[in-house]
Formats: sequence, C-alpha cells, structure tokens
Amino acid sequence: MNNTPKVSVLLSTYNDEKYIKECVESVLNQSFSDFEFIIIDDGSTDGTYDVISKIHDSRIKVFRKENTGIIDSVNFGISKCIGEYIARMDGDDVCHVDRLKCQLDFLTNNLDYSICGSNTIYIDGAGRRIGKTKFPISNEAIKEYMLFGSPISNPSVMVRREVLVDNAYSKEFPVAEDYELWIRLRDKYKFFNIKKPLLFYRFHGHNISIERRTVMAGLVRNVYQRYFNDIVDEDMNPILFSFLECSADRKREEYIGLIDKLLRNRDLNSVNFRKYATIWWFIISLKKKSIRMLICNPLFSKYPLEYIKTIFGYIDMFRLRIFLKKRLFAKELS
Repeated sequence: MNNTPKVSVLLSTYNDEKYIKECVESVLNQSFSDFEFIIIDDGSTDGTYDVISKIHDSRIKVFRKENTGIIDSVNFGISKCIGEYIARMDGDDVCHVDRLKCQLDFLTNNLDYSICGSNTIYIDGAGRRIGKTKFPISNEAIKEYMLFGSPISNPSVMVRREVLVDNAYSKEFPVAEDYELWIRLRDKYKFFNIKKPLLFYRFHGHNISIERRTVMAGLVRNVYQRYFNDIVDEDMNPILFSFLECSADRKREEYIGLIDKLLRNRDLNSVNFRKYATIWWFIISLKKKSIRMLICNPLFSKYPLEYIKTIFGYIDMFRLRIFLKKRLFAKELS
C-alpha cells in the first residue's frame, strides 16, 4: 500500500495569530483530501504556534525553527515535502474549498505543464471581499506578462515537486522571490492560471510586500537587470527599466523611441504584449498628467481600437487600486 500523499501543502508562517486558524482550516476542509500539510513556524513571537497546536489532524506536520525569513523557511519546507505536487500557502490567506482538486485535475490531465496558479479574490483584515485579480491564463500570455510583473500569485500556486526541488527560491530576492523564480523557470516549464479564483488573498496593512515596498522596488530592478538586459540595446536599458517601473521621470520622446523599438521586435509584438504596454503607458501618462502623451504614441497610432479598448478595460482595475490604497491607509490610521 502506498502511503505517500499526492499533494504536499506547504505553509510558512510568522506572527499570523489572528488569521492562522482560518487559513489552516481552509486547507483541512478541502474537497480533495489526499495531502500532507507541512507548516513551518518561522520563529513566531505571538500565539501562532499555540493556535496551530490546538488543531488536531493527522495530515499536519509542524516544524518550529528560529526566525530566518520566508525564503529559508520555504526552502526548508520543500525539503520536507514528499508529495508529487507542492501547493504553496501563506498564513493569512484562505483557500477555496476546491482549490487542490481543480489544480490537481489540471496538472494530471496536462502532463506538459508544471506550474499552475489561479486568480484570487482580495479580502481585507475582516474577510470582506474588496476586489479580484485578472491574471493571464495561457502559458504564452503568462510569459509575455513576465516583462511587466509577476503573472502568478505565489500563495495560489501548485507545482510539480521536482521543479521546486531543482529550483529553490533565491535568497538574493527576499521580497520578490516568486517573481524571480517564475522568470528563471520561464524557458524550462509551462505555466497555467486557472481562471476561477481559488484563493482569498488578504490585504491587512502588514503584508511583507507592503511593509518593504522600497526594498522590493530595488530588487525588482535587479530582476530586470539580470533577465531582461538583452531585449533592447544596452544604451536603452535604463529607459526600459524606467518604463517597467512606470516612472514619470523620463521624457515622452524617450519612451516613444523605446516602444517603437519594442514593437519592431517580432518576438515581443503580440496582442498580449501591446495590452500590457498600453496599461503601463496609461499609468505613466496619468503620472505626468499629460493628455499629449496619452494620445500621441506608437501604440495608439498603430493599434487605435486595441489601445482604446485596453484603456477602458483597465479603468475598473485602476479604481480598485485607489480603493485598496484608501482602505489600507485608513486601516493604518485607525
């Protein structure tokens, strides 16, 4: 009889006392049950471990260690996983009841794919729904989006175990570790995002990515410099990196020259690439408060209908971001 679980759910937690019970129970109540639940307590100083220790389920395996950070904890956890697949999870998020089933069904029926994420629903500290993601779905769209940002929600992902065993998270990127990993894997494996939201991603004002936003920005630029320095000529790289960071400091003419160059690259010029480039152009135009930049650019002149449709489609997401910032700011003041 084979007692090896099909899936290893890997959770690294640090000071998640307020949310950890709901998180753990959302995993234990999955419609698919053949899994082990590896929980790494990364030296929590609140009551996180006490909460976990009161939850009794034979599938749970808890490891307590000194606080060494998320990367070291997750890589340590990977070494403890024995399932054929590893499903990641964060201590303040909540799983949809069919998350494991949906992702496992996809990966077992599509053996050429190795990494499967999903869309997510944003919730606040009280669990109220405040928005949702619209990630690229296909392998091609996901890889095209990588130039602009992370196309996979890290705590939503299920990965074939050997992928993470052979490709650990890098300690050089303590807050952009998932983005760096997906880019590093983009030429080796196929990706997919399930359209249905299978994770409730919590915004509560204390997420690592919020508290360490400045550090993250610097590390993301390091990702650009490491993996995207051959897209344009070396002298244009600073302009490319500024564009990807949505910087308003560059002249409009510099960005026009960059976009002209990128659109002439047949490997880049796809519908998905133009969509993402249009959104970034729109954001920069807003930052510059420039109507001229918004309407006088290669994306609009060459693909006018596509350009207008993309911008109008982005308005709702733009409103969501403003809403989230206001909600989190109000939370921090209260």
